Amino acid sequence: MSKNKKHLLILLLVTLTILLPYNLNKESKVITVLKQKDNKPNKVKEIGILEIPKINLKRYLYDINSDLNKVDKNVTIIKETISNNENGTIVLAAHSGNNYNSYFDNLDKLKKDDIIYLKYKNINYQYIVTNIYEKKQNGYISIKNKNINQLFLTTCSKKKNYQLTIECQKK
Repeated sequence: MSKNKKHLLILLLVTLTILLPYNLNKESKVITVLKQKDNKPNKVKEIGILEIPKINLKRYLYDINSDLNKVDKNVTIIKETISNNENGTIVLAAHSGNNYNSYFDNLDKLKKDDIIYLKYKNINYQYIVTNIYEKKQNGYISIKNKNINQLFLTTCSKKKNYQLTIECQKK
């Protein structure tokens, strides 16, 4: 083997020795990110799962006092009064738009009679969309308290300065 070929081979081996571990670490970081994409971090117990097949949404829900129950991280429980499969209300909020955490971006595609599934504190609920409305944003959403099991989903409307609210009843 010529002297130039030996130098080239040594240079190639040194380069591979340096870059191979870097590439392996880079891959493992990608895998870690993909594992966390389902929003279920390790060692934190979720209390529910929201599933809306029509808009291909499935997200874990966390206790109302959890650090993960924040609108910048997940679909957020704003209010809940449901207990033991009885009548009550749960209000969920999330961002819309084109950001990584815009979980309710397609909420405006829901129509009356669409189905929403909620597993909450080990009880499965099936809801039907009964009302869809937009109101000027004022920091509040109005909820008509009926003596039934209700689910409200809310996000910013695509109409500037408006709030979109989806009202649902237990089916």
